[in-house]
Amino acid sequence: MTYYKLISITLFGFLLLGCGKEDTNKDRSMKVGEFYTVSTGDKIVKASESTLIKITHASGKKSSTVSLLEGSATITYAK
Repeated sequence: MTYYKLISITLFGFLLLGCGKEDTNKDRSMKVGEFYTVSTGDKIVKASESTLIKITHASGKKSSTVSLLEGSATITYAK
C-alpha cells in the first residue's frame, strides 16, 4: 500500500510543478493602474500612439516595473 501512496504523491508533485510554469510565457493585456514586472527580451506592444506607459528600473536589477497610465497595451514575454 505504501508503494501506491509514494507514486500518488510523486505524480501530484509533478502536476503542481507543471501548473506553475505554464502561465509565465503568455501574453498579458495590461490594465490601467496595475504594475507588471518585465525582464530583458519582454516586449510591450502599445495599441496606439496615445498609449502612455511608465517604466521604473532600478540600477543593477535584471527586471523593471511597468504600469499602464492611459490607453491599452499588451506584454509579450520572452519564451
